[in-house]
Amino acid sequence: MDSIGGNIISSLGAGSGINSTEIVGQLRDIEKAPRQAQIDSTKENFEAQISDFGLLRGALSTLQDAAQLLANTETFNSKSASFTNSDAFIPVSLEEDTPVGEYAFEVIDVAKSHSLSSGAVFADPTDEVGKGELTLNFGSWDKGLPPTTFTQNTDKDAVTITIDDDNNSLNGLRDAINEADVGVSASIVNNGSGYQLLITSESGETNQLSLTAVEDGGAPGLSAFDFNQTTQNMVQNQQGQDAQLEINGLAITRSSNVVDDVLPGFEFNLAKADPGNIVTVTISEDKAGGEQAVRDFVEAYNLFLEAIEPAVGTDPETDEKGSLDRDPTARGLESSLKSVLANNVGGLDSGFTSLGSIGIRTALDGSLEINEEFFSRAFDENYGLVKDLFVPQSSSSSDKVIVNSVRPEAAPGTYDVVITQDAVKGLLIGNAAAGTLLADLSAPRSEGSFSGAASAFASTDLSAAVPGDYGFDVAIDGGAAISIVLPPAAYADENAIAAALQVQFDAASVAADIVHNGSEFVVTSRSQGGDSSVAISAVQELVPGEFGLAAGSATAGTGPNSNDYDFAISVDGETSNIISLSPGNYASNEELAAHIQSQINNDSALKEKGADVEVIWDTDHFVIVSNAYGSRSNVSVLGAGAKAGDLGLAGGTTQAGRDVAGTINGEAGFGVGQVLLPELNSPGAGLSLIIEPGATTSTVTYSRGFGEELNQLIDSYLETNGIFATREATINQELDDLEEDQTRLDARSEAFYDRMLAQFLAMERIVSSLSSSGSALNDIGNRLPFTAQSN
Repeated sequence: MDSIGGNIISSLGAGSGINSTEIVGQLRDIEKAPRQAQIDSTKENFEAQISDFGLLRGALSTLQDAAQLLANTETFNSKSASFTNSDAFIPVSLEEDTPVGEYAFEVIDVAKSHSLSSGAVFADPTDEVGKGELTLNFGSWDKGLPPTTFTQNTDKDAVTITIDDDNNSLNGLRDAINEADVGVSASIVNNGSGYQLLITSESGETNQLSLTAVEDGGAPGLSAFDFNQTTQNMVQNQQGQDAQLEINGLAITRSSNVVDDVLPGFEFNLAKADPGNIVTVTISEDKAGGEQAVRDFVEAYNLFLEAIEPAVGTDPETDEKGSLDRDPTARGLESSLKSVLANNVGGLDSGFTSLGSIGIRTALDGSLEINEEFFSRAFDENYGLVKDLFVPQSSSSSDKVIVNSVRPEAAPGTYDVVITQDAVKGLLIGNAAAGTLLADLSAPRSEGSFSGAASAFASTDLSAAVPGDYGFDVAIDGGAAISIVLPPAAYADENAIAAALQVQFDAASVAADIVHNGSEFVVTSRSQGGDSSVAISAVQELVPGEFGLAAGSATAGTGPNSNDYDFAISVDGETSNIISLSPGNYASNEELAAHIQSQINNDSALKEKGADVEVIWDTDHFVIVSNAYGSRSNVSVLGAGAKAGDLGLAGGTTQAGRDVAGTINGEAGFGVGQVLLPELNSPGAGLSLIIEPGATTSTVTYSRGFGEELNQLIDSYLETNGIFATREATINQELDDLEEDQTRLDARSEAFYDRMLAQFLAMERIVSSLSSSGSALNDIGNRLPFTAQSN
């Protein structure tokens, strides 16, 4: 009979040859396949979208290049010029903002620089020139030869050059003037018999020079370079003068022969006077560049559509839909672009307000096409309106309301501006100045000195003396006494003794000079004025009367001290160092006001902070006005010198500055000095207006222009945190989520595999058990009667 166990084994058991591991693996793959296919398909689609967004980025960036060219004013403002030949009038450059037209120029005369040379002739450039201060003022001289009346240029600050031990030479004076960097050049000229200093100002009538020296009494000589209304030791080689020319019959003057402000954007040089000869300059629009830029944009847009079609439409090669065919971001871009192309440009209410108005139309397939008749007519007949269509425009109906700047967030449109309060500068109105102020400042000044009795050295060979045998105490300008010791030595004469004492003065920082005048020793303070003095005491000498100083007498200095009129000033909250006024001859209170202004504006502490002022003489008092507007603008003065009160400034009346105030489209603006800003989060936020005094109302109009509107739209997609970046971040997050789904699916499949494998193993054990049982049954069957195989 057949084996029962054999039949089971042949069907299910190990003997059947079934690979349980392979079967379980196949079952796992079948169970996993639907979800795996879904993950793979979704991942492939997301990766395709990332790739296609890169395609869109590249194509959109290329389109933006064309849009930016349309937004650039230079694209449409190019000019061309033609002119008659001339060696007197030489055109140099032409910019986009030059107004078109025909202009007739005539060069009457050219600008010249004021030139002065020293009357003194020096044997060598290293020769000393004297110590002190040389002040350079700028202004105009009368036409007399020599000139006698100087008028200060209040728009140009004076500068003071200091000559001391470090630069007391003709070379040093030259270098100090050049290093001041105030438009004055100094050079040393060898005239064949010696050296002279040549000083040349910038060209122009009001850039001429007035030079005034304040000498150091101990080292005179600097006054050799005076050239002012009182003293003219310099020689005038050439007067400064303005250039004179006519443009279309209008007479104008300029301080320089390089002229760039007669016509905006047009620079020319004047080489020589050429009266009677007319140079005709014709400036016209160069429309070709603008027209080509618009044509290039149309082509760029059409190429953009072709480039993105495989991503957002149907791939012409595969006839398959692009990955972004239904993507809302891609569709939103297409819709936004079509809207900008079709709609009117914001802020334009007349003229050409859309691409369609100049003949650029959208075809049925979405591409742009040009109607040549309309397009050419627009450029030929209304080029100005074409420019307004494409480039940003801002205007104000009042010349006292100026559009300073516009940020991208400002909405195009019209804004009604109403000014309710002018901006005001802070100022100080001084009290009446002393009636004798000018006379006091110009009073003769002298140095304090001490003259000894006749010296009485039997011999000037003092080599046998010991330190301390000869010396004295000296006090300068009321200061503390300083001990001076004459070193023992064999001196040739009293002049050598004076020279040795001078070395000791300098080593001890004694601001005085000592000489022997052939009879007695004389000590002179280096300062001038009523406070200048010299006191000698505690004279040490082996034989009384050798120095002659114990029996000497002091002479006090005279005139104003250099610090009599010192004061400190606070401008816009910034405090100056001590401001010193130079005693000297001032032709008028206006000239003194110009000097005060120069000293304040040249103060290092104020210059560092950008604080400066204008000083005005008004009838009997000074007025100091900050050059800044607004509530932070203020001026106050603290007197410091003994006669500072004579200026009338310390007790003057201060008036604080004030910010501008007004409304924009009925909403209160924010004023800072002269600048008026719209309220935050209002449509006009981003506008910045400068309000000149006297402004009342204005209508301000702003248009971004087509080019900038399109550029901003593209920016919103391409910028770092833009629309594309946001969408790509979402897709990348979806991809990350898919990775997590894949991990979970893999884990679930492996669990299914392990479970199924365990079940198959259990089945194998059962089959194995059945196989053993079948063998046993076979044995029993063989032993039973009538069943044994032997029967």
